[in-house]
Amino acid sequence: MDRRLTPFSGRIAHVSLQGGIDAPLTKGEAATITRPLSDLLTRPNGPRDRQLLYGDAVTVIDRDQSHAFVMAAKDGFCGWVDEAALGPATTPTHRIATPATHLYSGPKAQAPEHHALYLNARVTVTGQEGKWAITPQGFVPAAHLAPLGVPAEDPVAVAELLLHAPTCGAATQSPGSIVPAWCKPPSWPPVSPAPATATCSKRLASPSRTAPLGNAAT
Repeated sequence: MDRRLTPFSGRIAHVSLQGGIDAPLTKGEAATITRPLSDLLTRPNGPRDRQLLYGDAVTVIDRDQSHAFVMAAKDGFCGWVDEAALGPATTPTHRIATPATHLYSGPKAQAPEHHALYLNARVTVTGQEGKWAITPQGFVPAAHLAPLGVPAEDPVAVAELLLHAPTCGAATQSPGSIVPAWCKPPSWPPVSPAPATATCSKRLASPSRTAPLGNAAT
């Protein structure tokens, strides 16, 4: 049993393990990551296994030493996060489609920023003011967003956005790090060998050509 994918804190287990573990069970509490990045730890104050992004949905299973044991909704990874990194559950509508951007206090680049947002962080768009998407927490350049459920077409193009960037051990994302992108899964194995001279024909649009927000809630 891989502890990283097992929703059991060592004291309390998620109800999905009912019948397979001798421990108190809980349905857990829905929550959202509210920091740009939050380390997913092996134990409270322990080493990092992975990271979670702003807007990631989690289920809180246990709490101890100012940390919460959570299960990430997007991939099922489990671990401990700082309780201060958690907020109420939200319903994101869009994701960050550029390597990084900022959450601003107003609809202009000169406005003080609240914090950074990295590739695939999730936000809830409630409207639009000019070139800016409005969220409950602040403003994000609309060109830096893509609707959830609309993955990038080309994994190679997403990787190219992050060429020559430093990586961070065990990180899901850090400023400029190369990570598994939100892309349509490629066909594998290929149906037939590609010609030696073939190249990827599709490339992710530049931020100024990112798909429009679509039907944002008002």
